[in-house]
Amino acid sequence: MSAGREAEAYVRPGDVEQLMADHLMATVNPANVWLHVVDRPLARPAPIGLVIADLADHDRAREDARVEELLRVAGR
Repeated sequence: MSAGREAEAYVRPGDVEQLMADHLMATVNPANVWLHVVDRPLARPAPIGLVIADLADHDRAREDARVEELLRVAGR
């Protein structure tokens, strides 16, 4: 989750359209809401590998630093 102006969520494929309509979302670039569509229920908290991969998708310094930190912790 990014600070302040952005949000991320994991959603089921069947929920995307209604979620976007309910919250007046549109597909735009750059996005301030990231919906990760997953076809199965996720454990809570989300699996660390999935979190790392999603952070790496952002390709920004803050997220890249967190990816490196999480990889070090996960490798212990």
